[in-house]
Amino acid sequence: MQPEGIDREWHEWLERLGAFREQFGHCQVPPKWTGIPGLARWVAEQRNRFHLLDVDRLQQLNEFGFDFGGDRYWISRFLELVEFRRIEGHCNVPIHWPKNPQLGGWLSGQRTRKDSIPVARRTLLEKIGMDWSPLETQWNQNYEDLVKFKEAQGHCNVPVRWPENPQLALWVGNLRQRRRRLTPLQKRKLDRLGFDWAPGETLWKNHLRELVQFKKQHGHCNVPPHYAENTALGTWVVELRERGKDRVPAKWRRQLHALQFEWSPMREQWWEARFTELRAYKKQFGDCRVPKGWPPNPGLGDWVGTQRSQQKQLSADRRRRLTKLGFTWRVNLMSPMESWEERFQELVAFHQRFGHCEVPRPWPENKALAEWVRRQRGRDEGNLSVVQRQRLNEIGYRWNPRDSNWEQRFNELKSFWKANGHCNVPRDFKKNTGLRGWVLRQRYRKETLGADRVRKLDGLKFRWLGPNGGQVRSPVTGRFVENEATCSKGLLPAFPVSRPIATQGNGNGK
Repeated sequence: MQPEGIDREWHEWLERLGAFREQFGHCQVPPKWTGIPGLARWVAEQRNRFHLLDVDRLQQLNEFGFDFGGDRYWISRFLELVEFRRIEGHCNVPIHWPKNPQLGGWLSGQRTRKDSIPVARRTLLEKIGMDWSPLETQWNQNYEDLVKFKEAQGHCNVPVRWPENPQLALWVGNLRQRRRRLTPLQKRKLDRLGFDWAPGETLWKNHLRELVQFKKQHGHCNVPPHYAENTALGTWVVELRERGKDRVPAKWRRQLHALQFEWSPMREQWWEARFTELRAYKKQFGDCRVPKGWPPNPGLGDWVGTQRSQQKQLSADRRRRLTKLGFTWRVNLMSPMESWEERFQELVAFHQRFGHCEVPRPWPENKALAEWVRRQRGRDEGNLSVVQRQRLNEIGYRWNPRDSNWEQRFNELKSFWKANGHCNVPRDFKKNTGLRGWVLRQRYRKETLGADRVRKLDGLKFRWLGPNGGQVRSPVTGRFVENEATCSKGLLPAFPVSRPIATQGNGNGK
């Protein structure tokens, strides 16, 4: 910032130049003109030492029509660059900037002729922050971003379209493609950082090493698509097969051929995925007899059945692996001494533990048992022998769970009746929260209940909804409600019936 006295003096000389321009119509003061003493010398100083002026004074002189002589065009472009910097915050004008196409070309020329342009011009450009090597500056900035990425991720393989810095991945890709254009210093900096010049080949070597370990462990290269221990390896094998043998480089094909890699994509993957699921089932349940339509994995039961029916079409290696797993090639579902007996003993153990035979579906401890219990009263009931039915009856097996549930609720209501002398289960009966809802459903369903059930409920003096159920009409709503004596005891609130009393008269309550 100029001292206040100097700034005032400079503006006084500018006013004197204004008087000259008003008199002669221009600012070209002759060197020996004495009309205003000292003005010619001041004008010459501004023209010869323009690089010492601050940008604001240079702008004022240019707008004033000051004659900068041979630097006139250069200064006008420079001031355009100053305006660009004020708006954009930097001096890197694009070469084909649509708002001022000539400015980008002019700036490029200044950089190209950096060593040959006059010192005065170079001084002014550097005063406003001229970047003489923007590509190098940008390279260094990207390198710093890559260093930060390496510190955070442990490698330099920036993902494509990395959300935190989308341009960084593009720059890294250009480095690999244009390696020969880099300077020796840039190459050394990247090498010290551990930059991977061929990430595809590095990834190939890593996955190939993992595939070798997989084959040593499993005896084959058919990695399941969703291999839990190494999901990336499973995805890589799938991509290899989808790409096709012919599109894999020859040196890679030779390495895969040495591992006896199978290129058939879907069938091999599907069989291996199912075999892995069967192995998990065996580990959980102790056998390979997956029920057909098993809810957690319906397809696995179908696949197991297919292996049995197509046993002769399977390769020797697959038959061997299934047999080693304990696969049952022949299953007689109703064999009294094999699968039926085993399931029955499991049901006996369940009954001893819980006191009933209603195995929930699915029961996590033995999902196959729940399915087997359901089938005994379903599709397999007709194939049961008399002895098998008798043995199921002895442990309390329910052939009709719905009827059994009704009898259970009736017995609970009977116990309530014996204790309280009525069947009006209160709303807040915490000993059996489901009993009240069952009682309400029976009141509304008298017409659909069997005669035997109605007779049992009548034996408990059960009160039904309807005109013959011991109820009265409400004088307010006209609906059936409990009688006044019952309501006064607070035993049961009013139960509305969907049949209001038909009104008579003129509608005014008369």
